[in-house]
Amino acid sequence: MPRIWWLPLLAAAAGGAAELPNAGFEAAGAGGFDAYVRNGWQPETGDSLLGLPNQWSAYQWGDVGAGWSVTVEQGAGRQGSAALRALNRGSAARAGAYSRAALTPGTWRLAVWARTAPGQTGSAAIYLANTYSRPTRLSEQWRQITVQATVAEASAAAEVNLQSRSSGGVTVWFDDVTLELVAAGTYHLQADDRADRPRTLLFSPINVNYLRDHAREAAGWGFRGFLFDDLFWSWGSDVWAVDKDPASRGEDDRLLAEVRACNEACRAVGIDSNFVKVAFYQELPDWFDDAAWAAIGRNFREGARFAKLAGCLGVAIDTEYIAQQYSPDWPGYQAAQRPLADLKAKVRQRWQTVIAGMYAEWPELVLLTLPEGMLYYGELYGDLFQGFLAAAAAADAPGGLHIMTEGTYHTTDPGGLAGYPGRIDEWIADECPEPLVTWWRRRGSVVLGAWPMGYYREVHDAAGKMLGYSGRQEQFGDQIVGSYADKSAWYSPEVFAKQMAGLNSYSPRFNWIYGHGCVWWQYSEADKAKYTAGVHQALSNALLPTAPNLAAYAAVIRAPQRLVRQP
Repeated sequence: MPRIWWLPLLAAAAGGAAELPNAGFEAAGAGGFDAYVRNGWQPETGDSLLGLPNQWSAYQWGDVGAGWSVTVEQGAGRQGSAALRALNRGSAARAGAYSRAALTPGTWRLAVWARTAPGQTGSAAIYLANTYSRPTRLSEQWRQITVQATVAEASAAAEVNLQSRSSGGVTVWFDDVTLELVAAGTYHLQADDRADRPRTLLFSPINVNYLRDHAREAAGWGFRGFLFDDLFWSWGSDVWAVDKDPASRGEDDRLLAEVRACNEACRAVGIDSNFVKVAFYQELPDWFDDAAWAAIGRNFREGARFAKLAGCLGVAIDTEYIAQQYSPDWPGYQAAQRPLADLKAKVRQRWQTVIAGMYAEWPELVLLTLPEGMLYYGELYGDLFQGFLAAAAAADAPGGLHIMTEGTYHTTDPGGLAGYPGRIDEWIADECPEPLVTWWRRRGSVVLGAWPMGYYREVHDAAGKMLGYSGRQEQFGDQIVGSYADKSAWYSPEVFAKQMAGLNSYSPRFNWIYGHGCVWWQYSEADKAKYTAGVHQALSNALLPTAPNLAAYAAVIRAPQRLVRQP
């Protein structure tokens, strides 16, 4: 008999509402307001402006010093009542307000109505406990914004916040906040014997020569592919120069020989989906620097050619590490200020050109990108992704474009996993031209991710100042050992089994596991000497012991299951 768990569904439960203070923003200016306002706040006065909302704190989640204001406005609400008004005077501001709510374990749904002034367009996002909504496009018509968050443990003061994501000068009103516990349903886990079930990928710094020699063991972990780090390191890297011989740009390249041998050994045991990974580890050049962007285009085209010749399935582009550059007002990379429309168009054009060059080199390229930055990075990330998507659609790329999620790393509730791809699909439908939406729904997919192994925690002093990272308290105490010192799990194999079944059920083509360092294997000193003697040097924390119960997690991946709802 299959084991059965009670798991959240997406329908709201009757009588499951949480108490939210002043949810309609009718009370303001009473003096009991817990104000936490950042530099740049500009209070406003007027007959209809009632002051700060009682039991909510005004805040600004954007750049310090960016001008903003928050107040309650009488008559601006949905039924002529009061509403919270947020105004970003600069595009780097994210003005809004937050409050706290008591939540029991389960999946909760936060909703709020929002609009702009007549003739304006803008966007807003909301946050609950540990999860942001996608930025939602707004007009003068009221629109409801929703987000679901799964809470593993009871919280007496979970954060609820409402943020305007609109550019300078656009006013956003919020009204009628609701917070409800979603209903529970019954699922069971069933063996996933589908021939077309998603391939599980591992992103961990594995040495390709080690994987070549241990391919059969790696297949026994249950993975169908790996993302290879430290080959095409960053956008400014020349993959052909890693072997210290930039002139070797094809069959005579020593790194190419190592990766090809690894792929051949992997395919022999059923690992058929290896990728070359490139990251944005360096800040991008000025968007209007033609020479710099021509060099980036060459590097990415050569990266695609390398991956093709090496026998990989495709390329993965990690866009995470320059999040500040996705804000239109970030001052560090533009030689001159440009109109926002021109800047956005240039970002789309640059990345469409870069990705088009990759497809020209390799039409069958399977392209992965991570993370789902359109949900939580700045406005220009959406333009970057549209450039990716426009190039893929123009080439009608058969390999598709696939978005690897990080927001699901520790989402172990299948209800939360089930709804996550829809958030990305809704953003694409809202923000992209119709032909791109059509292509995405035909060839694109969301690749849900999990982070079961490789635990760390922050250590703070008595004043709350962060001192660094450590592992589990019972093993390391508060010793600062770094975030890679503890290879143990975040949650039990039983919890991981539910999460992995969700990844299998709601990811159509691939799903993936993030390994914080070399958490799935351990080197001996002889291994270290052997596998750092080649061209590929990936090592990380490979010498540290793996978790004692690692085999239980590998068994979950190796014997895939999916979720089946009980009638």
